[in-house]
Amino acid sequence: MSKLNDLTGKKYGKLLVLSRGPNADNKRKTIRWWCICDCNLDKKILVRKENLKRDNPSCGCTKVNDLTNKRFGKLLVSQRVENNKEGRARWLCICDCGKQKIITGKRLNAKKDPTRSCGCLASERRTEDFTNKIFGALTAKNFISGEGRRGSKNERRGVWVCECICGKKVERKPQQLKEARGRLSCGAFRCAADPQCIGPILPCYVAKKQNLKYYFPGKACKRGHFSVHLTSNGSCLICHNFRQEVFKKENPSKIQIYEKNSRQKPENKLKRNKQLKSRRENDPIYRYVERIRNRVGKVLRKIKNKKIYTFDLNKIFEKNIKQVLENQGLTIEDIKNGNYELDHIKPLCEWEWSQSHTANKLCNLESNSVNNLQFISPKDHKEKTKKDSISGNWKNEQIYTDYSSELIRLIETDKKLPKYLEHKREIIYKELKNNFKNHPIKIPKN
Repeated sequence: MSKLNDLTGKKYGKLLVLSRGPNADNKRKTIRWWCICDCNLDKKILVRKENLKRDNPSCGCTKVNDLTNKRFGKLLVSQRVENNKEGRARWLCICDCGKQKIITGKRLNAKKDPTRSCGCLASERRTEDFTNKIFGALTAKNFISGEGRRGSKNERRGVWVCECICGKKVERKPQQLKEARGRLSCGAFRCAADPQCIGPILPCYVAKKQNLKYYFPGKACKRGHFSVHLTSNGSCLICHNFRQEVFKKENPSKIQIYEKNSRQKPENKLKRNKQLKSRRENDPIYRYVERIRNRVGKVLRKIKNKKIYTFDLNKIFEKNIKQVLENQGLTIEDIKNGNYELDHIKPLCEWEWSQSHTANKLCNLESNSVNNLQFISPKDHKEKTKKDSISGNWKNEQIYTDYSSELIRLIETDKKLPKYLEHKREIIYKELKNNFKNHPIKIPKN
């Protein structure tokens, strides 16, 4: 046998050989050497003899591709950590489920079976897909991995998020849904389908005698729903809710009439007033949305608009107010305490309100946009209103004016409207003409 060349003390690229190490655990028993790299002199690594003779050998620091902030399936690479015993680069990854895992770059970039999650993806694949399937009063919506009971064998199997017929969301294990074990409802009286909550199985005529709103016949309905039934018509509650939704979509005008009649009932009015009162006290953004809506209604009444339309722009106004708070660096607590008040940079009375519904809606959006809203202190607010009243001569002149005649004149003379009205020029003209058929307006000449 030929003598082994002693490489101790020799340097290859960035690696300095310290001593001979244990042979590799393979058939050839490849010789390995203990080395240190210039990038980290305190850490020893085992390197094979043939790897030392390559061009510019190192611990891997020179050839590692930076994977920081790159995504691999459910994994997002956060930062690089220490190499493993074999000298391979390792990376700290964060999974979409929230868990962290250290994975080598080789496993992330592998062509066959690469690592794409912390292990939750495999558990998701092991479970059956129950999406939108009905189990009693529950409808499976989405699967959450690794959310089982702690300390049990099924800890990593996950649960299904299910929606009850009442709209409440609950979590159930896949096996519970598959074998119909446990409670297949949220547990509420009107949703539960077990004797513990709604009493024993009853026929419909007995439930009517006892003045019960719901009863449980002890069997599934024609569509396979295992749920309570309505005593009034004997219908399954899930089927009844489904028919109700279809009816609402097909008959919106009837639903409006029903809602109006229900609002006029005194008991419903009291409930509604209590809800609004509590929301006004706890939600200052909603309070400002109501004020904006009331001010716009006041403007339309002052110009004697025939129909005071509801524009249904509450959600847009809420977003605008939140955006203004963020732009000014304020919080909800600042406006709760009354340190700041909402103000229109250009007052509402100076905008082009008219008898056109389309023009008024666009005017409403533009006047209450982020660019025209601001939060200022109460003192500054008072001073601003004084300046606006002096500059606009609010005491001597009529504050709210109807711009219908002016808009018609601009359109008929082929002049430009304000920017926010220009793209709806033809529609606005038709609406204004239709509104003044019976009472024509004298269009002023140039």
